[in-house]
Amino acid sequence: MFKATVLVMILLTAASYADQSICDRLLTQPENEQMHFSPIEGYKVVGEGKLSFHSAPDAKCRTNDVFVIPKDHLVGYSEYKGWYSVMYVNPKTGEDFEGWVDSRRLESTGTMGPKS
Repeated sequence: MFKATVLVMILLTAASYADQSICDRLLTQPENEQMHFSPIEGYKVVGEGKLSFHSAPDAKCRTNDVFVIPKDHLVGYSEYKGWYSVMYVNPKTGEDFEGWVDSRRLESTGTMGPKS
């Protein structure tokens, strides 16, 4: 039983690394083709339930345990194929998180600086 458990853990870890390498590769295209917001824009999470962060603009690249909820505010930096590159700052801890989220769950609250 112990050997089987260890084997399952190794396979899950290997799959996780494989997925991350795919997500790392998926980041190269948005780096060249994303539309940057100038100035950066503010957004509020809308809809229901958790909105997960992703390490790349793809549903397969969900970041475990990093999410925001309705009414949370985000800073938007760029858009790529329906995904926004954003940052969330936890108002209680000051800790910030960056990643990609599905833009359909965001509502603009306006720009955050003078237009260039």
